[in-house]
Amino acid sequence: MKKRILSLLLALVLVLGLMPGAMAAENEPEAEKTLLSAEEIPGEDPAPVQEEPIAPAQEEPVLPADDEAAPQALDEAELAAAADAPEGEGTDTNPYQLKDAKTLFWFAQAVNGGQAELCAVLTGDVDLAGADWTPIGNSSHPFKGTFDGNGYTVKGLKVSGETYAGLFGYAEGATIQNVIVQGSVSGSGDYTGGIAGYIRGKTQVLNCGNEASITGSGRYAGGVVGFAATNEDTISGCYNTVAVTASGASSYAGGILGYNQNAASILNCYNTGTITSGKYAGGIRGYLSSINGSITNCYSIGKVQATTTGAIAPKGTYSGESCYALKDGKLVNDRTGETLSKTELLAALNGTGSVWKQDDAAN
Repeated sequence: MKKRILSLLLALVLVLGLMPGAMAAENEPEAEKTLLSAEEIPGEDPAPVQEEPIAPAQEEPVLPADDEAAPQALDEAELAAAADAPEGEGTDTNPYQLKDAKTLFWFAQAVNGGQAELCAVLTGDVDLAGADWTPIGNSSHPFKGTFDGNGYTVKGLKVSGETYAGLFGYAEGATIQNVIVQGSVSGSGDYTGGIAGYIRGKTQVLNCGNEASITGSGRYAGGVVGFAATNEDTISGCYNTVAVTASGASSYAGGILGYNQNAASILNCYNTGTITSGKYAGGIRGYLSSINGSITNCYSIGKVQATTTGAIAPKGTYSGESCYALKDGKLVNDRTGETLSKTELLAALNGTGSVWKQDDAAN
């Protein structure tokens, strides 16, 4: 009994001894329970707080699914290499069937590689989509075959930095017909045209249209053909609707033909584009050498700008008849000055079967 009482007294003493400390802790001010910040230290300026910059979140690149891979533009070599040989045999009776950009690139490389007499036809419109184009035919391997566009259009033509610039570069004894080109042709040399840069040796360019901008830094630029070398060359049923510019100081530009070296024939053609050169410019033909070239049944209503100009040809130096131009806001016969209505013009030109024949309502 005594031992139990002593134990209780001892426990009570221990408890009472702890109580002052516990009570003091409960009554301690809240501010003293935490460390003072730098701003709260008396007599000292607060030290600047250095905050570490937060790096922007890095977005994970979104990769296309396997079936949504970003399309890659093919260059000229890849386009040609990607194509199998077109249907056909490349002969006059069984020409190659060109259905798309790949087969057209294939055909150009075949001709430029030495197969100069190949023949081909378009089976539909072709979109080159601005891929760099090396013209068909060059001075080493002139195009000598037949190309029939069947009235279709080659879109997205892009020619730059070529001496012989156009859909075709150099043609000799060839027939190029029934094709329209759209895009841009920029020649770095002397021979620039929408359809062909240079033709010779009885080449015929028939029923073709140029809707591609033409710029030549050399001497000769034409909407359809840049330079015609022989008097047996023929340009017939063709048109140009865009600006043609020859930027050289001694340059020649024409809506249909830039320069006629030896009296090639131009007939049933028209131009509506602005023609500009450094020296000679004409609505249909830029200039010729010493022989008057024949220009028949043609008209031009485009503006002509150069040192020496002509509505049809500079100085009116051409043989032929029934050519008409826009002068002082009126359509007139370039030889007689007779004023015509648009209906009379179309009737006078007698455009049956030509690509430039239009309804009066469309003019």
